[in-house]
Amino acid sequence: MEKHWFHRAEVRARLLLPGKSRNQYLGIWYNNIPNQTMVWVANREAPLTNNTGVLTLTEAGTLNLLNETDGLIWSTNASRTVQNPTVQLLDSGNLVVKDADDDKPENFLWQNFDHPTDTYLPGMKMGWDLIRGKELYMSSWRSNDDPAPGEFRTHMDLSGYPQIFTEGGRGVRYRYGQWNGVQFSGIAYTVTDAENIRVALEMNREQVMYSEYVVQLSVVTRLTLYPDGNGCGAYGSCNVAESPPCQCLDRFEPRDQGSWSRADWSGGCVRRVPHLSCRDDVFFKYSGLKMPDSRNSSIIGGRISLDECEAVCSRNCSCLAYARLDISKEGGGCLFYYGDLLDIRTVFAVGQDLYIRMSSVESGSGRKKRAILVASFASVAGLVLCLVIILLCCWNKRRKEVLKATNHFSMANKLGEGGFGPVYWHRNLVRLLGGCIEREENMLIYEYLPNSSLDVIIFDSRLRSIHRDLKTSNILLDADMNPKISDFGLARSFEGNETEAKTRRVVGTYGYMSLEYAIDGVFSVKSDVFSFGVLVLEIVSGKRYRGFCLKDHDHDLNLLGHAWRLYKEDKTSQLVDSTSLGDSLDTKQALRSIHVALLCVQKRPEDRPSMSSVVFMLGNEISIAEAKEPEFIFHRERCWHCSQV
Repeated sequence: MEKHWFHRAEVRARLLLPGKSRNQYLGIWYNNIPNQTMVWVANREAPLTNNTGVLTLTEAGTLNLLNETDGLIWSTNASRTVQNPTVQLLDSGNLVVKDADDDKPENFLWQNFDHPTDTYLPGMKMGWDLIRGKELYMSSWRSNDDPAPGEFRTHMDLSGYPQIFTEGGRGVRYRYGQWNGVQFSGIAYTVTDAENIRVALEMNREQVMYSEYVVQLSVVTRLTLYPDGNGCGAYGSCNVAESPPCQCLDRFEPRDQGSWSRADWSGGCVRRVPHLSCRDDVFFKYSGLKMPDSRNSSIIGGRISLDECEAVCSRNCSCLAYARLDISKEGGGCLFYYGDLLDIRTVFAVGQDLYIRMSSVESGSGRKKRAILVASFASVAGLVLCLVIILLCCWNKRRKEVLKATNHFSMANKLGEGGFGPVYWHRNLVRLLGGCIEREENMLIYEYLPNSSLDVIIFDSRLRSIHRDLKTSNILLDADMNPKISDFGLARSFEGNETEAKTRRVVGTYGYMSLEYAIDGVFSVKSDVFSFGVLVLEIVSGKRYRGFCLKDHDHDLNLLGHAWRLYKEDKTSQLVDSTSLGDSLDTKQALRSIHVALLCVQKRPEDRPSMSSVVFMLGNEISIAEAKEPEFIFHRERCWHCSQV
């Protein structure tokens, strides 16, 4: 049976045996890279246990993997069909089932980019399809020989503002932070610095998806979630505060510089001087490290000095490193490592010392020390020379600026002369045109500058205005029905870190006032949020707040009380006025607006959302917190003209 079903210049699909596994899997791997690097596996939870497998494409466009008895091992399970189905492996690594006459990606019947495994390829997406309720995420292999879903999972969390997390058996391993418009803020290295990579986050009512794209398809780029956490390879140290996060230990260099420059650090590092002689080798100390993976190690307990540890490791040529087993004051013992050192991290605060075997050549000789001394002296001399040249250039530049500012020391710009020499007028000084002293009036006349002062340009946009009287009569509509807020006579501005203020004179319109402002005179940005919530309820219901009264047993309900009662009884649709909303009525959006409005009119200011959160909740289909009972839901006096519940 031919195993190479589809292939292109960059990628190939075939049956593979990962690592030492005897099972076979349908996978995609790089075609032009010597090491077999799998980037996607189809039947990762249902392997073929023998050398026979058949991949078929049905007339309905379903891709099936069958075993030797025609038993179904894996299927694409497409939700629709096409007239002329075909399967194609694109250069990007995307295996697609599509209509032979339709190459539009949005019309693909099925594609493996919608089903990522442990590798993220350019063009893939990570996040949520909100319409289908489907999540696209990465999951590591169970081991290097088993591609079944393993311990680690990288996915997007939509709680609050979207973030990406990597989680393992012990909870969250790493938080990549929120999207800041350029990248996720917790990524230690700047993705957009790479000239060949473009990143984006798309958020709307249909999806919240993160994606990466490459400008030049000839550049091979991938992101892999390793099953053992060993992302930096052998002798590579991980430090998420650095850029890039993977660095070779001192006296080591990347095994493959090309892969390292493409941010593929899995190959790890090798010694700069590779040959070890065993007998003459020396040990170098590396501090501030999280100890390597100890699955290939041995220990000696009890009271033993570091010199004795080194002697034991030195006599065993297979021992490549050692460290103190117990670093407490009463501790002791030694831990000896055999084979390559994996999963090293830089943790200066709680890290410990690791002693690694190196060639004696690294220890240096007198000749090498003299060479280093000469090189150091030459470097210092070169640095001093560069500083002198820089200072001369700065002095020359400054002189040119002075000549330009004084018009080559023109007499027309000369203001006077003192003990230190002549004084010239500078072009960046405000020109004094005249002055006047008349009785109690002292006046200086300067040239007119139309753009005001610098603080207006820098700081005016940082002022926050509190309207304090936001109501329907203060919102005007233009010819296109666009709302315009008016009447800022009661408005107050907050500067700097101000968040609230208090007044003895409470002004505004009752019903639209928040509880803390009406009773205590305390107002803040959350005061306008309360008023906005009342406005939304008036718009959706078509009823005035101050003119609405509804009898409910022993109480008369106002508009807030009526909305709260319907919300508790899950009957908020009865509050919607379909007559006033007309053709623009969207029942689902109207119910969501009522829910958000009830959050805005909460009793406590800290329970109300910010206006930015209100806008986000109204414009996106995310989960919203349950509302609490608002204040002022009853009329203070009995209203005999109320309608009966």
